[in-house]
Amino acid sequence: MNNITLFDTNKPIAKVTAMGLTPMLVYEPAVIRSIESVKEVLNDGHPVLIRLHSASEYPIFNISENMKLDLESHAVLIIGYDDDTQEFDIVDPWNSGWLGANHGIRKLPYDDYTVKCVNATKSKNTVMCIPDFELIKCESENKKGLDFDFGLYTPKGYLIDRNSFFLHSIEITLRCIAPIGTRTQVRNIKGKYIAGQKIKTHFAIANDIEGDVKVFIEVKFCVSGDRPYSYTESLSFFIEQNIRFVNKSISLKEVAL
Repeated sequence: MNNITLFDTNKPIAKVTAMGLTPMLVYEPAVIRSIESVKEVLNDGHPVLIRLHSASEYPIFNISENMKLDLESHAVLIIGYDDDTQEFDIVDPWNSGWLGANHGIRKLPYDDYTVKCVNATKSKNTVMCIPDFELIKCESENKKGLDFDFGLYTPKGYLIDRNSFFLHSIEITLRCIAPIGTRTQVRNIKGKYIAGQKIKTHFAIANDIEGDVKVFIEVKFCVSGDRPYSYTESLSFFIEQNIRFVNKSISLKEVAL
């Protein structure tokens, strides 16, 4: 396959747009487990960034530059897999004008993953994702609301820098568009949140809002880490979901693309 898709089509689907992805550096103690972990992450809807030793497959004219290129390696993105052919689908940004045909979407055999991937013996890779989130409608006879919980996606395997990579400076904006008009609420969340910790928020919804409501949630946040150097990046994602307020509580959950 050439695209990441959600395999569970029974869940209500939210439209999700991300401005930047969160890098989760993972390792597995055995290569075969690393391959299975990559496939599990793909099934969750997240691509995986790896680095390939590049001198042999990405030749350039200058020998010294070729050696430097191999030391720094070449980044590609795994976006799918096929167990029948034992291959990953990867997006390769190599410019065809730099020699070689390795550009666009191509195949990477599982066997090549174990030898051509930088740090293959340590089974390291980087999962590129937005935080997991859950949107829950709460409704009773005299109260309406939305619970919005989110936190760093936790992939299978061992997270490197688990305690030094975190979310912070979080702003959540909820906008509800209903037949009676538009209502907007904003929450600013303090603190630092590592993988495994959830940010929980509640938005009260006016009782006069009924029927089909278009819900927009924008989440702005920063991520900070210290590998390979101290850094802070500003990221955001945007969710659009249609919700009908009736006298019954339901749960709407979506793992982001």
